[in-house]
Amino acid sequence: MKTLTYSLLFLTFVTPTLALAEQCTWVEDKKIIDHYLPVSELESGLQDWDVNCKAEDPSHEFMKKCWCDINRTHLVELKKRIDEIEVKFPQLAGKKVCFKENEFTSRNVRFSSSKAFFKRCNI
Repeated sequence: MKTLTYSLLFLTFVTPTLALAEQCTWVEDKKIIDHYLPVSELESGLQDWDVNCKAEDPSHEFMKKCWCDINRTHLVELKKRIDEIEVKFPQLAGKKVCFKENEFTSRNVRFSSSKAFFKRCNI
């Protein structure tokens, strides 16, 4: 009986979360992929704040400002590209976009975390 109860709880609470995590707008259009791939690479190229922001007793505000300063050029370019994509492909704005990079690799791109960085760093 306990097993059945745990199974029902799992199905009730976890399965919808898993399904939501998997929602993705798959694209095969090479023109779209050619725009999303460089953005994905720019996002992954942002520097970690603990690598370059050194201080005796770093506060959160110091670290945040340092990280923003270190990544500012990168973030400005990233924002420019995201803005271009959202104008060119408005049907994909606000969606998690997935595509196959090659026969072995798939990528997913969602701009929400980048947009949070823009807001935090006043970009």
